[in-house]
Amino acid sequence: SEASSSARGGRRRPLRRSSSSSSTTTTTQEKLEARRQEAQRRHAEALKDPTLLTKVAFTDRADMSPATKRAISDVLGLQRMTEIQSKTYAAALDGQNVLGRAK
Repeated sequence: SEASSSARGGRRRPLRRSSSSSSTTTTTQEKLEARRQEAQRRHAEALKDPTLLTKVAFTDRADMSPATKRAISDVLGLQRMTEIQSKTYAAALDGQNVLGRAK
């Protein structure tokens, strides 16, 4: 084993084969799509309760990176903040502890 390892220059072969990466990518994409659909379903359900969501959109936050905004809106499917999110976001961003209670 040591002789064969030194014959290869002391390097080990990768555990994954390149042919399996396409099926792994497909599975990952399917999982992301399933999560996105579930988030959109929850968002649509939340829209039925007009008191749950505020008019504050995640994309309107100037203190949030573009990548984070894309992840929240595109991957999670969320557009507007809940009341607790809009009231506690600034404090959490400043590193303060936040404690909230559900309605």
